Amino acid sequence: MENDTDNIIFLRAIRHAENNLVLQCYSEKTGRSAFYLRNAGKSVRHLLFPMNLLEVTFSKRRQSSMPLIRGISAAANLWPLRNEIPKYTMAQYMAEILYKTTGENVPDGEIFRLGTEFPAMLAGIETGYSNLHLLFTVRLACLLGYMPVGNMDQESRPRFNIAGAEYCNMPPGNEVMDDRSSMILHCATNMDTGSFLAIPASGSERRTFLNYMIRYLAYGMACKLEIKSLEILGEIFR
Repeated sequence: MENDTDNIIFLRAIRHAENNLVLQCYSEKTGRSAFYLRNAGKSVRHLLFPMNLLEVTFSKRRQSSMPLIRGISAAANLWPLRNEIPKYTMAQYMAEILYKTTGENVPDGEIFRLGTEFPAMLAGIETGYSNLHLLFTVRLACLLGYMPVGNMDQESRPRFNIAGAEYCNMPPGNEVMDDRSSMILHCATNMDTGSFLAIPASGSERRTFLNYMIRYLAYGMACKLEIKSLEILGEIFR
């Protein structure tokens, strides 16, 4: 449809020619999609930071399935994600895992809502958000169909089995989360956001938990899943 509009979550950009970009985004209407942007000057590029919510106007180019963006503007006030390094790093992680775990051109209103609510929350919180990306990862996994089966029992089922997607009494290993990561997962699926953010966790515990969760997502998707932003995220949130 000519001159249609859409709301999109910016994930990443690929340069094409001198000033043109292919934008990889999560669209409200079409899910993870690619859009073509011509003559992307400074006034446009400053909008292109991870998880920024944008309103675009576009029309399809002839003989091409990639919509051409005609107009682009910010749809929310998320500037702290661009201007504050810790928040930028966390948003970058969210964008990468969202890009690598969602199917192309498969819209999902719940995933889009998750992708708008968490960045807005991150932009508005001054302190105490170090666990936010953990909760984002768990809720994304649940929306993708990887909801853990049952709840943890510290006596009989203290650890989460990645292969079985359930809690068990097996010793920790590559396919079984350690006790602390299993507890974090249990809290993420049973606590409200405020309570989960208040859970004390070290940088090492967060990193270990995310490594397990990425392994869990990769197992469910039956593919290799590499999240490159995880390393710098661990350096920022020690």
